[in-house]
Amino acid sequence: MTPLDVSDGIAAYLMDELRKLNETSDVATSPIRVWSGFLPRVDKNEDKRKLCPAVVVHPYSVSDADSSTVGITVLVTTYDEALTKGHVGLYHLLEVVRERLLSDNPVALKYEIKENTVNTTIPDDQPYPQWVGYLEFEVYIPVIRRNLNKIFTDNKVIE
Repeated sequence: MTPLDVSDGIAAYLMDELRKLNETSDVATSPIRVWSGFLPRVDKNEDKRKLCPAVVVHPYSVSDADSSTVGITVLVTTYDEALTKGHVGLYHLLEVVRERLLSDNPVALKYEIKENTVNTTIPDDQPYPQWVGYLEFEVYIPVIRRNLNKIFTDNKVIE
């Protein structure tokens, strides 16, 4: 399981969960797009409107110690031109994603969030009329160990 496998798997899980939620509630007025990797770059507000609402999952670090983890960032973005209440949709969608991740940990019965801890960040500087927030957490991945069998068998004939 690689960091990209984790990102792809969590994105697929969120895509399915948010699709089901969108069918049964008013979480968003348009379908929520989910990507693994990065949000496509656009400059025009009309193009930003077409991208949103969106959830983007990507790995940002790998840590190897007694256990191995991959750091995951989930970017959540909405588009709303309202000056005083435009942020409300962002806060709501962030909370929906956080709730799904923590209530189904291990996510998709495969990706265990370390210590069931998710940190949410909403930067003060927002790219209005687009609104952005982040969820960050670590997911356990298999520990890579030294292959002693290879050391003992190099240059030796095994019968």
